[in-house]
Amino acid sequence: MALPKPKRQDLSIIMVGDFNPKIFHPSWFASEGLIKESESEDAEIEIIRPEIAIFSLDWLKLSITRDRFAAETNKEPYFEVMRDLVVGSFRILSHTPIKMLGINLKKHYTLPEKSWHHFGNTLAPKDIWDGLLVKPGLETLTLRSERQDNYKGYVRVTAGPEDAEGQLYVNINDHFTVVEDPSDNVLGSTKIVDILESEWGTSMARSNTIIDHLMERAS
Repeated sequence: MALPKPKRQDLSIIMVGDFNPKIFHPSWFASEGLIKESESEDAEIEIIRPEIAIFSLDWLKLSITRDRFAAETNKEPYFEVMRDLVVGSFRILSHTPIKMLGINLKKHYTLPEKSWHHFGNTLAPKDIWDGLLVKPGLETLTLRSERQDNYKGYVRVTAGPEDAEGQLYVNINDHFTVVEDPSDNVLGSTKIVDILESEWGTSMARSNTIIDHLMERAS
């Protein structure tokens, strides 16, 4: 049986560290050659202040606070373009302390009713609740795995139905950290950016494999 195709894919790159939000203006990205000048001029700026910066391009949304950097896109052809923008930004801002990185792939599906129910029953069998619950149904399932490489962190899988019947999602959070304790200090962005650049292909392949495995078993 062929695997169902996602109706949409979302990708986000999340970093935790110590950021200066007001730097991240569309004009700065354009001046550094990270986006086109026309993209900078057409950017939809929601807010740019010392404590927060949020703006969107046609293919990208950036949200930065003092302790969190988030780049997001739902346009698959731009997944690697977004990766390159994040890498390029923090190669330039190499003194920015960054402790953690999350590469998050989320796929959304629409399934026939029978397959949709089978997905929930496979992930959360209902017979163990006989006599205890009435018509139980899966809302959100979260599993966390230790990493199988030499990095600190974890892989978290989250899955569940969405708003309308027949719709569901699977999200993979591939989480890396370069500190033993969140309160520890770290110098610069080099370690995290090196991970993002060198592990990108492996991370995306792992996330796709996990999602395909789940959809194969549950469809």
